[in-house]
Amino acid sequence: MRVSHPKGTLAGFHLANPEAGVPELLFCGEHWAMPEWFIGRHQHDVWEFYLQLNGVSEWAGPKQHYRLEPGGFLAVGPGIAHQMVKRVRQKHHFDYAALDLAVVLRRHPTLREAWQNQSLIHRPSAASLVAPFRQLIREVTLAQPNRPVGMRLALDALVLEATRALTGASGASLVDAHPAVVRVKELLDHQFQQPWRLADLARVAGVSPTHLAELFTRDVGIPPRQYLLQVRIERAKEYLTQKLVPITTLALELGFSSSQHFAAAFRRLTGKSPREHVRQTRTAGLKVKP
Repeated sequence: MRVSHPKGTLAGFHLANPEAGVPELLFCGEHWAMPEWFIGRHQHDVWEFYLQLNGVSEWAGPKQHYRLEPGGFLAVGPGIAHQMVKRVRQKHHFDYAALDLAVVLRRHPTLREAWQNQSLIHRPSAASLVAPFRQLIREVTLAQPNRPVGMRLALDALVLEATRALTGASGASLVDAHPAVVRVKELLDHQFQQPWRLADLARVAGVSPTHLAELFTRDVGIPPRQYLLQVRIERAKEYLTQKLVPITTLALELGFSSSQHFAAAFRRLTGKSPREHVRQTRTAGLKVKP
């Protein structure tokens, strides 16, 4: 296992061969990249997944360009050369992983058909991959019991969601909630970094802001704004435990106006400051960020 911190990034890590017991995961990482950061032309012998979390990046494949906005997904197959089209003009944040897809598909043969004859996949909206990517990053950066099992399960979940994104499958809700609430809750769960206003959420859900607030509070128990705050704080707790990013960078990444705003919200919901949380939850995990 080799951990590095590429130059030109604000925070994050690149981890090669994270676990001998899971050789199908060759490397993975998470980067908070500075403006002007650039990834040149390269290719791999395995599949490489990119998920844009914040900001925008543009990529070139063999035949065309691909724009990744938050929630955008790019999967590049073995031997396919790709690179950023140009230097990004703003900060951006993304996860990535290189995996031997054939090994995962042998574990789950029902997924195999969707990947046949595929070499490069672009999906402008694949926010459902945020959660499995986040779980994979958690498993590789923390020293926990049954780490290989956790990594393999997280990798399988990532491939499952990528397969669903590839096939365009979108399941109907199995819970007794209004469709507008289901849609908005999914947005807040997966795109929590975005500066959502009630009017924006209502427009996406196809209802009025007042009606959305009423429906959401009825079905979830709290208003959308409070739910978004809870999601952001939960994500903050994960990042702080994993020591991936400095607190000030994390505050802005999660959509807070300043580190002071973030600290106040964190204390209000948890009863302690972010730094107190870090001290109290210090583990023997991998120190991927000093």
